[in-house]
This record gives sequence, C-alpha cells and structure tokens, in this order.
Amino acid sequence: MKQLVRKATVFAAIATLALHPVLVQAQIAVGNANKIVSSVQGVLQSNSRNLVVKDAVFSNEVVNTGADSAARFIFRDNTMLSVGANSAVTLDKFVFDPDANKSQVALSMSKGVMRFVSGNLPKRVYSIRTPTALIGIRGTTLVVTVAANGLTSVTVVEGAATVTASGATTTVNSGFTSTVSQGAPPTPPSPSPPAWRRIPASNARRRSARHCHRPRLPRHRHSESAERRPRPGRAGLR
Repeated sequence: MKQLVRKATVFAAIATLALHPVLVQAQIAVGNANKIVSSVQGVLQSNSRNLVVKDAVFSNEVVNTGADSAARFIFRDNTMLSVGANSAVTLDKFVFDPDANKSQVALSMSKGVMRFVSGNLPKRVYSIRTPTALIGIRGTTLVVTVAANGLTSVTVVEGAATVTASGATTTVNSGFTSTVSQGAPPTPPSPSPPAWRRIPASNARRRSARHCHRPRLPRHRHSESAERRPRPGRAGLR
C-alpha cells in the first residue's frame, strides 16, 4: 500500500511539472526584479504573472509593462536592464558559463524603451534585436526605443555600440544616436540630446542601484495631465 502511495505521489509531481512549465524554468533563473512600478507582467510558456520586487526572471520570458509602468532587472553577470512604460522585451537567451567566452546574453524588444547597462562578460557576447535592427555592445550604457512602426533609435550614453540593418553596419559612440527604419540601413550617428550627453560616464555597470546615473523609474504624479509624455528617447528612464 505504501509503495502505491509513493508511486502516486511521483506521478502527481510529474503531472504538476507538465502542467506548470514555469516550475521547470525556475531551475534556470537568470536574474531578479530590482524595482517594479505599477503593472509589469512576465509571460513564460503561456503562463502569465504579475512581477514584484525580487521575483526571478528566466530565459525566453517576455516582460510587458503597462501605461505609467516600469521595471528594472539585475542579471547574474551584473547586467542592468530598465524597461519603460508600454514596452515589450524578451529575454531570449541568457547563458552564464564558467568560461565567460561561452556565455551569451541576447534579448529582443518589439516596442517601447529600455536602458541597457552591460555586465561583466566580454562585450561581444551581448546583443539586442529589434524589428528593424541588430545591436552589438562595445561599451557600457545605451538606450533603445522602438516605435509602433518598428523605427528603432539607439542612443549610446557611455561606450559604443554597433547597429546593423539591411546589410550595413554603423558604429555609434558615446553621445551619439542612430536610427533605423523598416528596410533601411542605419542613419549616420548624430549628436544625442544634451540631456543624455550630461550623464556622467564612469563605471556605470559597477555602480549600485542607488547611484544617480543609474536608470530611474518614473514616479506617479496624479496631478499631471494625462496628455503629458516623456521626452523622446527617454520615456521616464534616466
């Protein structure tokens, strides 16, 4: 009788894992939510949940933010990702290997705005994809915005990045911005707005969440007009 009970327990556990694949993914957590503002959802294998501070996130998870919402995540290699309102970012592939050269950090963004601060791995292992561009990381801090029509803007705050589209690649250095529209190559880099150029460039990836040049998530100001919007390219992240 006891043997039958043990078998039933094992079968029940297997069935639970099959019905709830998130439990399996919990074995490969790649980072945690460091800050959550308002409505932020994580979607993994058709399972949706409301994210809260300290929640683990996983490879292949999609992060969706609502209006007046934002999130910041810190990953195992100390990469920091801040996601602004009305955005969708997929954590495509996060592999952390004892041999750093075998690691990989790849994510994609279909809409919205995010700020990315690369971590401790070799820069070549990082990549960001949008509907119109592939972005390679050569430095530390950049801001990516994606419009509804796929128009992508890449602003480098510190370091450098490569932007590839339609068979052409351009290098964007600190203080410059390049944009990519559907079916077109990246535009030549142009100076970023003064607000971005004033941000100090000093070991951003090693600073803690308390430092002022880290992404700051939007605050709720109920007295502001609903029509008021963030400045282009910033969307509440600073």
